Amino acid sequence: IATRCFPKWCMILPRSLSFLFRTKDREVHMRCTSLGVSRAVAWLQDEVTGYKSKKRHLAQITLEISNMFRGVPDMARYEKLQRMADRLEDELRAITQDHCIGQLHQDLVKVNRSQLLRDAEILMRQ
Repeated sequence: IATRCFPKWCMILPRSLSFLFRTKDREVHMRCTSLGVSRAVAWLQDEVTGYKSKKRHLAQITLEISNMFRGVPDMARYEKLQRMADRLEDELRAITQDHCIGQLHQDLVKVNRSQLLRDAEILMRQ
């Protein structure tokens, strides 16, 4: 779907007769066709592995652990959270080693505000 190697009606039908398709199906179609192959692969990988949600959960646990030490820590709760964090780290490591094709490429560039449109045009050509 992301490479658009299918008949034209496959793009026209969901857009012109959207009532025939469930909202979830239209969302998947949009994510797989509108943002390019790289983003489609990244989104599908996350849907299959749950990588982003596990990473968010790990960040919440880490924050909770750090907040525990502002007062008197509950060691039983601390050990439980630490075990959960270790398990999540192992799962994330396994996902990145076994299931991920690659990460999205990101570049950071500086542009001159007075020449913003010219610089943006040059960057888009690269």
